[in-house]
Amino acid sequence: MGQASAVFPSFFKDLFKRQVLQVLVGYIAACWSITQFVDWLVNRYALSPYLVDLWVDLSVLLLPTVLLLAYFRGEPGATPWTWAEKIGIPLNLILAAVILFAAFQGKELGAIIETVTIQDSSGSTRQRSNKTILHRTLWRSTLH
Repeated sequence: MGQASAVFPSFFKDLFKRQVLQVLVGYIAACWSITQFVDWLVNRYALSPYLVDLWVDLSVLLLPTVLLLAYFRGEPGATPWTWAEKIGIPLNLILAAVILFAAFQGKELGAIIETVTIQDSSGSTRQRSNKTILHRTLWRSTLH
């Protein structure tokens, strides 16, 4: 029992010495800030609402890479790359790409554009996209 309780304090001391907790807090703060910025971009410029989901999913999926780098690179001094880094980081990147591709395949990640068919009183029809209307609206709102 005494040996198990001694392991946990040394584990947390090791994490703190290697600056894993500091990097984790910084990563979470940076991801939160970027999420807020992406959300603002989506709302301001009528971009796809899936962009926020894409960013949040990407930041969660890359967490193992951040933790691996923080743990093995956070120790003072030069250290050689370990097998966990050589295998874990590329594997995490590939897995993240596959998961993101599967999750967002077929979802529109560009601007929200609709084509509207307009018919006037004479019966002639024209097609207009809201991209032109949106662009004019944004241009006017930035001038004021």
